[in-house]
Amino acid sequence: MSEIKDIYGKMDKAHQKLMEDNQTHIENMLDYAIMELVEIAKNNDIFLVDNLNLCNTYEEVFECLKHRSQKRIDRSK
Repeated sequence: MSEIKDIYGKMDKAHQKLMEDNQTHIENMLDYAIMELVEIAKNNDIFLVDNLNLCNTYEEVFECLKHRSQKRIDRSK
């Protein structure tokens, strides 16, 4: 298991290979992960925060992850 050093840095090559090798599952995996994050937020265990707003719904979590993805893309240029 590799250590995550910079969450907004380039994706680790091993992680990239996992994504490429499992492309057919990515959409379902993301959907499942978002639903899990919403459930975790409902239980007040952990919250994602996006622009100082708590992400409690599927759409809010999706947008938060999209913003973080864009930040990673921008930093890797």
